[in-house]
Amino acid sequence: MIGQTSAIEKAVRCASAISEAYTIAKFGTDDDTMEVATSASDELVGVFQHTTSGAGEIVRVMLTGISRLVLGGTVQRGQLITADASGRGVAAVQHTHTENQEDTYTQNTTTSEASPVRVIGKALASGVAGDVIPVLLVQGAA
Repeated sequence: MIGQTSAIEKAVRCASAISEAYTIAKFGTDDDTMEVATSASDELVGVFQHTTSGAGEIVRVMLTGISRLVLGGTVQRGQLITADASGRGVAAVQHTHTENQEDTYTQNTTTSEASPVRVIGKALASGVAGDVIPVLLVQGAA
């Protein structure tokens, strides 16, 4: 299995305790903090490299490179990865759109915009919930 390769890590303060290492980080409420991601639509920044016991402690976040990541579901090698509600990695699923195929068409009065699906990177190995796999960190949107 491919190991971890650090490239850029940043030391930041955590907004709350980081109870599990190798979970996905998002921006905190200010420029100096980060917190555990809780949604695929969060602006994903990196991966926490260790745990902390309370808010305000310094924690290392890997921003680029190949990081270990704990999974929250089944992932196949090569899939794009996003965050679940606990900051664990899950396969990113793109929003799909179905065209109206009816003979007559009535415009909806409102159309809601889909939430973006943010990704933290690409799985370099397959795994299931609870596994820790290497992920190439490439932040973006699916």
